[in-house]
Amino acid sequence: MLPKRRTIAKPGSIAAIFVMSILLQIVPGWCETNPTWKEFATLVDRWKGGEAPNQADTLFDALNASATPPDGYDMQIIHKIFRLSQIHQESGHWDRAEFLAIKAFLWLEKTFGPDNMVLINPLMELSAIWLGKGEETRAVQALHRGLRIVEKEYPDSAIFAAGIHQRLATIHRQVGREDLANVHEKKLAEVWKQTVEPNSIAEVILKKDDIVRLWQEKHKTEAAEATAKVLDILTKTPGPYQGTRITLMLALAQHSADMPDTEKANLLLNSLAIAEQLHGEHNPGLIPFMTELAHVYQKQGKMNLAQPLLLRSLELAEKFFKPNHSKIAQIYFNLGENSRLGNQDEEAMSFYHHATAILRGHAPSQNAFLAQILSTQTIVYKKMGKLVQAEQTQMECLTLLAGQTDVQTDTLHQAREEHKELIAMLRRQAGTVHDYESLDPKTLVTLLQRGLTQTGVDPGPADGYPGTKTIQSIHVFEKRIGLPESQTINNKTIIGVLEHLPP
Repeated sequence: MLPKRRTIAKPGSIAAIFVMSILLQIVPGWCETNPTWKEFATLVDRWKGGEAPNQADTLFDALNASATPPDGYDMQIIHKIFRLSQIHQESGHWDRAEFLAIKAFLWLEKTFGPDNMVLINPLMELSAIWLGKGEETRAVQALHRGLRIVEKEYPDSAIFAAGIHQRLATIHRQVGREDLANVHEKKLAEVWKQTVEPNSIAEVILKKDDIVRLWQEKHKTEAAEATAKVLDILTKTPGPYQGTRITLMLALAQHSADMPDTEKANLLLNSLAIAEQLHGEHNPGLIPFMTELAHVYQKQGKMNLAQPLLLRSLELAEKFFKPNHSKIAQIYFNLGENSRLGNQDEEAMSFYHHATAILRGHAPSQNAFLAQILSTQTIVYKKMGKLVQAEQTQMECLTLLAGQTDVQTDTLHQAREEHKELIAMLRRQAGTVHDYESLDPKTLVTLLQRGLTQTGVDPGPADGYPGTKTIQSIHVFEKRIGLPESQTINNKTIIGVLEHLPP
């Protein structure tokens, strides 16, 4: 939890003098006069991992409240403010991290102007914070502003844009925008082609997509040769390019359909070890490697080896991202799948519930993923014999699919058929099976009105007469399950709705 922030009175007031006297006693290193930014920098440097940076925060707030900018906008002081922001990021204090980073950014912008290259790294820092808070749109906007600055300052050289393109590709892929991710990856490849010596790391970057394609198209010999060449180049390439090496190793494991699972596991274990050396054991960048390795173990039936990797991924994600981030939901779903494959249905449902609780009310871009989890839950509920819960879950899944503009017709039709099957099973279980074709119209309408009322749609009184309110409620329900609005209300229309109403 963040330390309580002290209220700093205006300079010159009696309250300000009192507060300063208190601060002088509790913050070592403060001088006997007014606190300075150099003392703030010293406090940040003294910070040790695991401690709360209370003193640095208190001094920053005092200096900020007194409207005292860093001495001449000293860059070293600005760097210390960003370092304090990073400390809060590491502790998951995203609002405080954002406050500090924005304050430092605005001071830089005021000093150097809105289009200076000095803003690039701060914009990257802000994008990381907003990504951690689940605000992908703001993260992307910050990165695009960085691109505009680079293109204005260095129109003939794109090397400064490489890191920005790489991060944009990552973000777009996380939110399901594969098309935009590919655009930035291609631009990244162009940067390498222009600026890096041929037949070395540039060849690796440019061959990456070709290698994946060769594996997917089952050109085993060519794929193996290209892979061996690329990994040989990267193995011999020192330092900075090891990150590229493990990225390619991960891509190969993900896309090489014909690579034996044992070989994939070894490749991923090797890449995970390198990633840990490069980034440390507590970096969220390890999550994709651990997740993919867990999937390989699941294919091998080694759920006991997959579980610790997924739990470790969850721990990293919960520390780095905000609690309602979709990345955390994805890991909970993976844990659920691991338990389901191990025939631990109750445990699986617990993980699925955590995932759906995060995704409900999330951005519409996550609805397809939420529907996928709900569909899986339906299967498990059926297996457990919990038909009521299965029907309710499938109905939520169906409603989500019906609300999407880009859903495949076959997918929506299949979801409706699965829901109808569950309704039929519930009716058999309750002993309320009807031969709808043999019922008179008034009885059909009465059953319809009662069923709609139970689902939360108000058709008016259950009197057997299809009045305006009943007709409107039919249209509402048809929209809910993705059926076109009926132009004529007849027995066929009513039976089509009844097939989706529980007893």
